[in-house]
Amino acid sequence: MCGVGSPESPSGRPAPAILHVSWGFGTGGAEVRLARLANAFGRRYEHWLAPLSGELSITRRFAPGVAWRAVQAPQPASAAAFARLIRRLRPALVQTYNWGAIEAAAGAVLARAPLLHTEDGFGADEADGPKARRVWARRLVLPFARRVAVPSETLEQIALNLYRLPRRKVVRIPNGVDTSVFFPGRNDALRAELGIGPEEFVAGTVGHLRPEKNLAFLLRAFAAAQIPASRLVICGRGAEEGPLGELARELGLGGRVLFAGEVDPAPWYRMFDLFVMSSLTEQMPLSLLEAMATGLPALCTDAGDTAAMLASPDLPAIVPRGDFGGYVRALREWASNPSLRQAAGARHRARCEREFSLEKMVERWAALYEECLAAK
Repeated sequence: MCGVGSPESPSGRPAPAILHVSWGFGTGGAEVRLARLANAFGRRYEHWLAPLSGELSITRRFAPGVAWRAVQAPQPASAAAFARLIRRLRPALVQTYNWGAIEAAAGAVLARAPLLHTEDGFGADEADGPKARRVWARRLVLPFARRVAVPSETLEQIALNLYRLPRRKVVRIPNGVDTSVFFPGRNDALRAELGIGPEEFVAGTVGHLRPEKNLAFLLRAFAAAQIPASRLVICGRGAEEGPLGELARELGLGGRVLFAGEVDPAPWYRMFDLFVMSSLTEQMPLSLLEAMATGLPALCTDAGDTAAMLASPDLPAIVPRGDFGGYVRALREWASNPSLRQAAGARHRARCEREFSLEKMVERWAALYEECLAAK
């Protein structure tokens, strides 16, 4: 058992156990959301985490009062093996995440266990759309879920029209951000520590260094923009880190690109002048919300709901995926116009406070959990 044991809900009854199954519980968007929800719920639920990859680093973000434990996922994964595991553990609810946990979702159906499935997006291999075999598998399994939760309008339409799920099964809950943790303010101390001058223009991004983030495109665009006195900061770790470092050297960027690794992102956003995202596929990225809450302007590709999140068609904020020239021009425009950056950042902060608060997200997820636990 990890965390606190034998929790009770606020009613005094034993807290319902939720078995979470995912390919891994690293520090991606869905996992960060899980940590924030678990911290907000406290002892209301117990969380059992079954990662197929064994990755559990997100648990470092759990508050001390969160009740959780690691569960060994069956290897090899299969619907029958997960059904046996679920029958043995008897959780109050099984929550599965994305395609990587589809066998667990099928296992919950076989075990006749309450199932909540969440879809948060696709990898680089499905940047242009879901694969047919995966679509058919979802059509077979997901109608048996009590609910299918998605954060974005794009995924909501995919669930309804491509997976052919009934309207009543699909719930869209936009991601939320804690605006007391991510807030505006210039972090010149961190800049000075890193040897970055207060007048230098800093473009920055935060996330896993995976192929679908298309960071090679970002490096090439930054090099082509040739912005005087500028830096690019990339926060995060992943399989692409080595190749991206080599590409930066090939492009002659040298000390102008900083690979910061895994960091607490909140103070790093405050040293950026512009948040940049070059993804091939996204849905409702938490990093963009965090940047918006920090009062940053943003430059993104038109992946998922990024345009709807920013709601700024009058700004150089959204560039079509693959439009290299357009991305370079937008970088230059943001770099050359501090007053535009300031106005856009203020607009984004207000939008987060109004539309994407952590409190709203927690309230909606709490209602969804209770609905799934109560449904027959």
